[in-house]
Amino acid sequence: MDPKVQRDFNLVKGAIPARIDVSMDGFDDCTKRSSIDRASPWTCTGFVPVF
Repeated sequence: MDPKVQRDFNLVKGAIPARIDVSMDGFDDCTKRSSIDRASPWTCTGFVPVF
């Protein structure tokens, strides 16, 4: 769960890191948007994830 390992692994995998404190620098726009969407329930109202 080291932040650098999470970042490097997910850059290759094309997914968002499991950790929320990993910098999204270098990720593509779609991945950055996914990270923002994942964080939105904690920062605003109206978004409820469906599992």
